[in-house]
Amino acid sequence: MDKFIVFATIFFQGEVKQLEYKAIDFSTKEECYEYMAKHDKHFGEVVDDIRQSIQPTGRLLVIGCSARKNIMRNDFGAWN
Repeated sequence: MDKFIVFATIFFQGEVKQLEYKAIDFSTKEECYEYMAKHDKHFGEVVDDIRQSIQPTGRLLVIGCSARKNIMRNDFGAWN
């Protein structure tokens, strides 16, 4: 069974990067989005922190939920 995570995609220094929010595994995508909705204020603060830390040229592209296997890459840069 796939585990779902909260992730952010950013454009930083000419590269697109994927960040996992924190080590929480959700059983379903719906459960993940319910968590995001419940903690909406917190995620707004996280987005602000990301914006401040990625320089003026960096951009937050998306924050959402996805199966971990679709987001995380192995040490060789290939998708798991």
